[in-house]
Amino acid sequence: MRLTLALEYWDDYIGYLLNGAGCLTSIDINKDICDIFKYRQTKEGHPNASAVICEDFLTCELPQDHYDLVTMIGSALQETGAYRKGLQKISEVLKPNAQFMYMDSDRYHKKENLFELLPELKFELIHIGEYNRFSNVSFYCMKIKKEEGV
Repeated sequence: MRLTLALEYWDDYIGYLLNGAGCLTSIDINKDICDIFKYRQTKEGHPNASAVICEDFLTCELPQDHYDLVTMIGSALQETGAYRKGLQKISEVLKPNAQFMYMDSDRYHKKENLFELLPELKFELIHIGEYNRFSNVSFYCMKIKKEEGV
């Protein structure tokens, strides 16, 4: 089971990559975005359409230790207004040894702040890619694993 937060074209892409080998759950708080996303996937005949949850990720009920991958791309965590709480929720819904793929901008969240939270959240940093090609836009992508037996 995969979980993506904040509906974007990323959800479509992951759905195609899964090629029927798994289910994708997509969450966004904006009803218009959810409706358009569901409509577009139906209209385009997406072969592995997302199950769309139109709720606040921080308060929606999701099964604990259920997902083997959570992705959060862009400003989704910034938009929640609850950095630590959002990361805690991600830790709670991931299975042990599952992965969290996270992309953010240093403008929103300095990666060093996340490094400090990793042990507390029972996360292990597997890889980080930093992208600073343009002086006004720098971002990072992290591959994080939830520790086993947590």
